[in-house]
Amino acid sequence: MLYFALLPMSLSDHRAVFGKLAISPGPKRAARWRFSCTLLQNETFLREMKEQLDQFFKINRSSVDDPRVLWSAVKGFIRDKTIGFASNLNKTRWKHIVDLENRISTLERSLSLNATSDLILERDLLMKDLNQLLRNKSDFLIHRTRQLHYLYSAQPSHLLALKLKTNEQLAHITSVKSSTGKLCSDPNEVNDVFCSFYSNLYSSEFIYNEQACKSFLNPLQLPKLSYDSALELDTPITLSELYKALLSMNKNKSPGLDGIPPEFYLAFWPQIGPLLLEMIHSTITKGSFFNNSNIAIISLLLKKGKEPSECSSYRPISILNADIKLFAKVLASRLEPHLSTLIHVDQTGFIKNRLASDNVRRLLHIIEASNTADFSNGILSLDAEKAFDRLEWHFLWQVLYHMGFGHNFVSMIQTLYNDPTATVLTGIICSKQFPISRGSRQGCPLSPLLFVLSLEPLAQAVRQSVSHNPIVIHNTIHFISLYADDILLFLHNVSHSLPHILSIFKDFGQVSGYKINWGKSVLLPLNSSTGQAPATVATMNISVVQMFKYLGISIFPTVSAIVTNNYNKVLAEVQNSLQKWSSPALSFHSRISVIKMNILPRINFVSSMLPLAPPKGYWKKINLLLSKFIWAGKRPRIKISVLQRPKKSGGLGLPNLKG
Repeated sequence: MLYFALLPMSLSDHRAVFGKLAISPGPKRAARWRFSCTLLQNETFLREMKEQLDQFFKINRSSVDDPRVLWSAVKGFIRDKTIGFASNLNKTRWKHIVDLENRISTLERSLSLNATSDLILERDLLMKDLNQLLRNKSDFLIHRTRQLHYLYSAQPSHLLALKLKTNEQLAHITSVKSSTGKLCSDPNEVNDVFCSFYSNLYSSEFIYNEQACKSFLNPLQLPKLSYDSALELDTPITLSELYKALLSMNKNKSPGLDGIPPEFYLAFWPQIGPLLLEMIHSTITKGSFFNNSNIAIISLLLKKGKEPSECSSYRPISILNADIKLFAKVLASRLEPHLSTLIHVDQTGFIKNRLASDNVRRLLHIIEASNTADFSNGILSLDAEKAFDRLEWHFLWQVLYHMGFGHNFVSMIQTLYNDPTATVLTGIICSKQFPISRGSRQGCPLSPLLFVLSLEPLAQAVRQSVSHNPIVIHNTIHFISLYADDILLFLHNVSHSLPHILSIFKDFGQVSGYKINWGKSVLLPLNSSTGQAPATVATMNISVVQMFKYLGISIFPTVSAIVTNNYNKVLAEVQNSLQKWSSPALSFHSRISVIKMNILPRINFVSSMLPLAPPKGYWKKINLLLSKFIWAGKRPRIKISVLQRPKKSGGLGLPNLKG
């Protein structure tokens, strides 16, 4: 303890004790500034920033030839002016707080000697002013740290929804294994290990071979953009497109390394929108962004059920600068309407009006038909190794040109992939920057669309293979099913088809970087009395299984087993979840909210993926569990039908799960 003191009364009739402690320093926090969106509620800040931006452009607009340089300068100007304003604001507030505390302390000493009504009134007025200042400070800290538990932890709020998401873990990484197998626990060493891992992962392993790419693509009958569509995509980006994309961007998200969120651009769009458009046009013309603008902060999220000490167990999310993300958003908005004509219906990932449930329903039909047929089929579930992160860019450009995209639009996309860099964030430590030469950045709005385009040649190669024996059901041929990189292959005569399939994937991997982990891939035999697979599967180290997971659903050789096991699994999850949430002191309304936010999505998911009736008595069991939870094990005091009414009709909107 270095220092302590008694503070004057403000928020209550108790005096706070202020203490100052000496704590041993931990790892150095990365120097990273972030704009506080609370300033956008300050009228003085809004007025002064608009005036300063107008003055900045008036002085510098004509003196700088390159809009990229001017844009970089204005971002630095915004940062400096914001820091200055916030610093002065904090100094003024702190000075006012100290002044009020001193005056209150003086009055309290006077009151201890002579407690007059005038002194009491004066002290109460000063305490009211101090109370308001401290509340404002608390509101800012609450907003900054997002620690709203003290206000809303047991109320039906957005915070309660976040608390219910137990599967989303914030990755506080305490230790990790290096490439040599050493377990590192020092925060700086942990950061270095991840930096080395992702630096290697995002380094290209290929020497570009244009002829090899064309040899793979040319025989494929891939759809092509119409001439008019290609011309439309090639047109220059407009200011209205940028503004529309800005409005659609998610708010209250962590900004990139420049610290400026989309909310700032939205607040000052009339001032900075035209320059942003000029910067993007100049960037497309010159082929690259200015200096280190195209840098991503890689934030790590632990995958469910994975080992925390393995680097590969984390999902890398790229946090981009808002201006880069806005540019990518515009390109994604242009590209998205054309995907349904370029991507076969076998692929449902990231395509508008296509759902994961489409793949599962198709799979159910195949399994049901196979079990009533007089032949044996098999389903091969493939495990792709870091699919998004291994995509070779030169192959992607060839795919885009092969599908008929124009030079201008491809050049716009290539701008995002010209000399990008990244830094890995672990805790409060940022790694050194390293270059990226392959991969599709998870967190970029354009990345998933480009990824499914890059996979379409593989799917088409499988469909065109004359040596692959697909499953035929009611004159419909089933080759392959894809949800992004989750791939199922439908095989008839596995021993004959598999070697040819392996050859296709090998050829595709040699030009695209795509790699299958055959040791983690599995084969599910259908309508097979032995459940055994051919020797070809054993030589590839592919496991033969009687169950595998696909898009969150457990798949078995029969439809009845799929329905029974998945519905019963959800029933067990509901029971465990309700038991877990029975212990906190939740209010009656909060218990209804838990059902809506935690229980209902689980039931809706399995019901939408499996459009078949659950086991007999299923809904009765669910409703009994819900009733017991709502009334905390006591006798119900209100009919469930009343609770299920809409709120405007006197109910609480409890979901009606009556089967």
